[in-house]
Amino acid sequence: MDKAFEKLGLYDFFGIWIPGALTVTYYLFTLRDYFYHIFSFLKISQNGIPSYLLIIILYTAVAYIVGVILHEIGKIIADITTIFNFHTINSRIKNLSVSKCPRTNVFKRIQYEYKNSLEKNDIKLENIVDFDKAISYLKYNGRITTKRIDTYHAIYALSRSLSLCFLGHLLLLLFIIIKTSIIAIINTIELWVLVPYAFLCIIDITLLFLFFLRTYRYFHSWIKNIFIQYYKNIYQNQSNQLIW
Repeated sequence: MDKAFEKLGLYDFFGIWIPGALTVTYYLFTLRDYFYHIFSFLKISQNGIPSYLLIIILYTAVAYIVGVILHEIGKIIADITTIFNFHTINSRIKNLSVSKCPRTNVFKRIQYEYKNSLEKNDIKLENIVDFDKAISYLKYNGRITTKRIDTYHAIYALSRSLSLCFLGHLLLLLFIIIKTSIIAIINTIELWVLVPYAFLCIIDITLLFLFFLRTYRYFHSWIKNIFIQYYKNIYQNQSNQLIW
């Protein structure tokens, strides 16, 4: 299994394939009839493909492509917003007070833990090096193991893609609800048919919040551990030079 991870890559597995496979599963199980109508309209059929082969295709090629799409959309959103911008994170948290940890605001609490962890390791935000310099030093130094920060990075990518998965599912459900409501009103059909969709909307909103929160937490954990590991190695090298 370890060799398989090495060939595929931890980030590829957790950041791309897993969210792609989970998205394919979730969408097919909850909106199967809707997708069947789309496939029928587009003249897409199974064409004699065995079920086991179709499953293999879905959970290899299709899942990976879906994962790549989610990853790239997430990266674009992260690049154009400040909330997940690793170049501005320290300036945004610089003036945050660490004297009292907030209890109700979970996002502020994550920021508090980020700044507090850095300061406990004698790292001042105003003196911190550029992110690119720190990550490059760790990645291209053969003596340094980056498994821990790679894990945080992979989980951050996984959570970000799953947030987009549930957001897309929610938007699709809202479109179906509006369309079904119009048809039901025109044909004087009871609106009870919308109950399953409403229930799925509640699930989507809940999971969207939870995975967005997880994305936010692991983004800060990833950046924080990069700086801590970078400075610990710098301090260690300086101590070794003084000894010699």
